[in-house]
Amino acid sequence: MTATTVAFVVGLCLVPLPSRATVTLLTPTREHLMGCREARCVPLSPNARVCKCSTEERADFILESGGHTVSTWDAGHPDNGAFFARAVDLDDDGNEELVLENLDDVGNGMAVSHWTIAVLDTRFSSPLLFGASDWAGGCLNTAAGGRSTLLATAWNWSSEPGRGGGLYFVGRSFSYANGMLVPTLEVPVTARRYLFSFERERGRTLDSGKDVPVRWLRHPSAQPRERDPSLPSQPPTVEAHGTIVGVRGSRDVECWRIDVETDSGHQTVEYPHCGREGGSRTAIDAIADQASGRVFPDGYIPADPRRLVGRPATLSTYREDDCPGEPCGAMAVLWIGVLAP
Repeated sequence: MTATTVAFVVGLCLVPLPSRATVTLLTPTREHLMGCREARCVPLSPNARVCKCSTEERADFILESGGHTVSTWDAGHPDNGAFFARAVDLDDDGNEELVLENLDDVGNGMAVSHWTIAVLDTRFSSPLLFGASDWAGGCLNTAAGGRSTLLATAWNWSSEPGRGGGLYFVGRSFSYANGMLVPTLEVPVTARRYLFSFERERGRTLDSGKDVPVRWLRHPSAQPRERDPSLPSQPPTVEAHGTIVGVRGSRDVECWRIDVETDSGHQTVEYPHCGREGGSRTAIDAIADQASGRVFPDGYIPADPRRLVGRPATLSTYREDDCPGEPCGAMAVLWIGVLAP
């Protein structure tokens, strides 16, 4: 995830089931903000707002409450400009969350769009963040029972029985609760292999509607997966079990250090982009939910990361299966469990 936004949904789309929540598109207004070449703001509450502040060199999101800055995070290249803001009650508690969608960049080759999604909740002083690929804003909807379900989309190198490695478009479903993403177990992870027919379809439909990612994953060739497609097929080569005892970091540089007391001693892992400050031998590639086996979206950070403290955790190292054009390396995943009752 190269940048961050106030309501991030890295390829997050709500599964199109019967809708009860209302999604309201908000129009950011131009405001004067000290130090900004341009600032566009949307309200979070009567005394709080979120602004995208662009200078000549960079862009940041700024969360203000009562006229004071309470949180900031990277908003990508200053020339990217606009962002999208939508108000929706994601957790069915009667209060709307603010979801911001920021286009970080568009890659060369396949022209994949990379987004940072931010979910802002008045109960927290910072947003929940995560990344998405080929995201479309019309993917916010409501699942059965009135619970909104976010479909986080990504491109992953994976494989399936009887076939070699290949590129897949993957959808993972999550709900929102208390500043965190929660895997939606009744909606399986779905993956569709990028064949020539999919390439032609994507070329025709990429800009043809806000529910495009959902339509891609409704295709008969898109298959449910019991095992998360981003994980290597073989069991981990090394594992350390323990408990999360501390979380430190900053949204400004997208670097978090998670302290884990394991059966083999104390370990500190870094996630997701600490490497830009010189690299790290303790970097992990992903965090995942231990109960469901589902990998969280790239760059996922809860609204209050300290709520991870006390949770059981397993640090697993896998050997990658198939590495096109380069030697296979290792993949490190931090599996996070639930707090004991």
